[in-house]
Amino acid sequence: MNAKKYLKQIQQLDREIDRKICEKNKIYASLFKSSKYQPDLVSKSRSSRLDDTYAKIIDLSNEIDSMVDRLVDMKVKVTRLIDQLEDRRNRAVLSYRYVAGKRWEEIAEIMGYEVRWVYRLHGQALKEFDKITRNL
Repeated sequence: MNAKKYLKQIQQLDREIDRKICEKNKIYASLFKSSKYQPDLVSKSRSSRLDDTYAKIIDLSNEIDSMVDRLVDMKVKVTRLIDQLEDRRNRAVLSYRYVAGKRWEEIAEIMGYEVRWVYRLHGQALKEFDKITRNL
């Protein structure tokens, strides 16, 4: 696996977590969209649907927690690998982009460079990172 694909795993997992959170929030919101809750009028089937909905929310929450744990582990591992790069600018651009999830424009502003220069640094950083990760 090349360096860019390896690093992009963090972004992909982060986006997947966001999608799961949105899904959980939609299910949770659906509980309140239904007719007004009146305990005396709740049928067994409605109660069963509520139980199913709560179970889905709990399952999604557990899945999200597990994914967040994986994401944290990935970020720690990638940060350790990035820290092995010799050039501090290469370390910075990869950390900002893949660990912190910054956009190119944000990275350029933080580092005080033009976006084009950040792209160039990124290419150099990927080559250096690839040398370190070849044996993984």
